Amino acid sequence: MRDIFRTPLYGPDLVNTAKEASGYHSRIFEDAGVEPGEAVVVDDSLLAVAWAREAGAIGVLVSAKGERAGPVIPNLAALPAFLASLGV
Repeated sequence: MRDIFRTPLYGPDLVNTAKEASGYHSRIFEDAGVEPGEAVVVDDSLLAVAWAREAGAIGVLVSAKGERAGPVIPNLAALPAFLASLGV
């Protein structure tokens, strides 16, 4: 699955910002040199996805609960098909 990612997987330690902070995604995009509008953030936290969207990224929620918060996939196995639907 990691072969579909263009950059390393980020964690709070790499950008010196807690994942539970609203500026986390902006720091990642800046560090990676990625325009937020070109980024896709996948998370199982509705709040983290909302923060990614606020930063300008496409936020994808992983949830099998049938939530309707923008793009939602039931599991990570569905990610390649979702990305393909975006033309990524």
